Amino acid sequence: MHDAVSIEDAGVPAIALIHDVFEHAAQLQAEILGRPDLARVIYPQGKAEMSEEEIDALGRQALAKIVVILGAS
Repeated sequence: MHDAVSIEDAGVPAIALIHDVFEHAAQLQAEILGRPDLARVIYPQGKAEMSEEEIDALGRQALAKIVVILGAS
């Protein structure tokens, strides 16, 4: 979160990529850093038993969310 906030403060759009297990902690950090509205993409943490295709799908879903956020900027 610190890096994303620093990048935003420098005037460059930033999106924080957050594993779902850290979603709450990321929200708290964003609030503490004064940027509760910082763009974030929350994605599920891959599991060891997942196939390569399933992991690829998770990455594609996260990328699609990033594209939507950047398109709205």
